[in-house]
Formats: sequence, structure tokens, C-alpha cells
Amino acid sequence: MKTAIKTGLLLAFWLALTGYSFSDELQVRIRLSEAGLLKEADEDSDVVRTALEGDVFTVLMRYRDFYLVNDEESHAFLYIPFFAAEELVFGVPEHVTIEGQMAAPSVSEDLSSWQVIPEKYRHTDGIDLKSEYSGEMGTAHNGKSYPKEYSYNREYQPQVDGAQMVRDARRFLGVKYVLGGTTEKGIDCSGLTRVCLANQGIEVVHRASLQALEGRYVNASDLQTGDLVFFRDDVTPRYLSHVGIYISGGRFIHAGQSNGKVAINSLSDEYFKNHYAFARRF
Repeated sequence: MKTAIKTGLLLAFWLALTGYSFSDELQVRIRLSEAGLLKEADEDSDVVRTALEGDVFTVLMRYRDFYLVNDEESHAFLYIPFFAAEELVFGVPEHVTIEGQMAAPSVSEDLSSWQVIPEKYRHTDGIDLKSEYSGEMGTAHNGKSYPKEYSYNREYQPQVDGAQMVRDARRFLGVKYVLGGTTEKGIDCSGLTRVCLANQGIEVVHRASLQALEGRYVNASDLQTGDLVFFRDDVTPRYLSHVGIYISGGRFIHAGQSNGKVAINSLSDEYFKNHYAFARRF
């Protein structure tokens, strides 16, 4: 017992010196059928033991893309990859202010200014959509047409494995941003989401504003791993010009021009919290 306490104190002291961030009584639940508890914060690290779906752990801290936990069974400090677990206590962090978000559905079903009939599309700029869209269209500063209205699409039954979405997206980390790209030689934001959805049999068009017509609306406080998060354009606010894939803990992975590559950012970043529109679950 004394050895464990001493080890914990030494670890806490070392983490404080290195600037790692601790969580506040955060708990995570294993979301995969099984997940390896790792010796180090590296996916290639040795697996000390295997946790099963539904196992719950208290998080000591978040580091890189891992949760550090004090595993009672092995009496060791081990790491769980973000994609292998879901946070049980999560809302948008208090310091994050989401501006311009579509309001949650009301009893009267007032779908606000984002309403659309999601089953109807139309051919737009050479993109062949499922059927004819009859909603109002706008034209962005770059000449692209975009839907002015969206719906909650609450009848849609999500079918993707969110953890798999994140795993697939992470394979592109560091890949350079290339407009129109869909490969490891270069990829853009809607190309990344298109590829990850296609891996699970869901076909969407290669444009953020049109991908936002599909899937079920998700409120910012209910975000889950694998949800698509959409952002407003700088010049044409009604135009959704960017999309990413939510990870957990207020973070998402995306191919962004600002990063110049596929990277992970936070919804609390000034730009993203001020341009956030809404999320979709596929």
C-alpha cells in the first residue's frame, strides 16, 4: 500500500512538472467489446491486461489521445485510448460558449430557420444527389450553392460505429490538407468524413454543407464519439464550409486549411466555438 501511495505521489509530482492536465472526477466506460490497457501512452505499447465492454474507470488525467487510469486489478497506472472509451460525465465544458447553434426541438416542433425536407435534394454544381432537393438554395462567396435550411431529421436511426469512425480518421493524422482530396496523399474536411462514413457503408457527397443535410441532429451537450460537427463559413455565415469528426472531451479530428493537415482541435478554440453550427449522427 505504501509503495502504491508513493508511486502515485511521484507520478502526480512528475505530471505537474511536465504540465499534463488532470480531469475532474471524470469516468469513462469501455465502448469496444474489449480494449487493451496500455503500459504507455502509445498504441503500440505493451498491453498489461484487457478490459471488457462496459468496464468503468476513473480518469486521473488526459494525455495526448489517452486516458490515464489507476487500474485496481493490475495495481498499475495504465492508458486507455480515447477511441476505446466514452466519457460518462460530459457536457460542453463550461468555458466553451457555442454561438449560433440550432435550437433544440420544441414540443411545437418549431424547427427554426434551419428547417428542410431531408428526403428531397437537387443536383447542385454537378454533384449527383439522391433525389431532388426542393429547399431554398443560397450561393456562397466562392460560387458554391448551399442549402439555406436544415431539419432535425429525428426519424433517422444512426447506424455508424463512432469509435470506428475515429479510428479510421486517426489513420489520416498528419496527412496534408488538399482541396478535393480523399487519400493519404492529401485530403480535405469533407473528404475525410466521406471516406470514414464510406468505410461503414454510408455514401455522402463530397461537400460539408450537403453532408449536413443527412444524419440526425445532435445538440452540442449530447455529442458522442463519431458525430460529425459542422462549422459556419467566415464570409457567408449560412454556408457550412467545414466539418470534422467528434472524438470526446470537447475535441474533434478534421482536415483544416488552418492546420494544413489532418489534426485534432478543441471546440473551445476561439475560431471553432464562434463558428459552430450543429452536429449530425450517422
